[in-house]
Amino acid sequence: MTGLRAKAASELHTAAEDSIRAYIARRYPQDAERLTDFVSTLMAGLSAKARAGDSLARLEETVRLAGLALEQLLPR
Repeated sequence: MTGLRAKAASELHTAAEDSIRAYIARRYPQDAERLTDFVSTLMAGLSAKARAGDSLARLEETVRLAGLALEQLLPR
């Protein structure tokens, strides 16, 4: 059963990344791959930190900082 769960989780992760990539590509096609990697890594990290017991306030601060980074990365 564990193998099936891992496969299902992997498929969901891939589908989520594909959805994020498609959304970003509509506006920033040349940056879609690297921005998708950034967002996916951020989400995985936030999930791990939440499971480890970090407070909502800390997680929100991380998201705010990531937003500032994205503002610098995205072309205007």
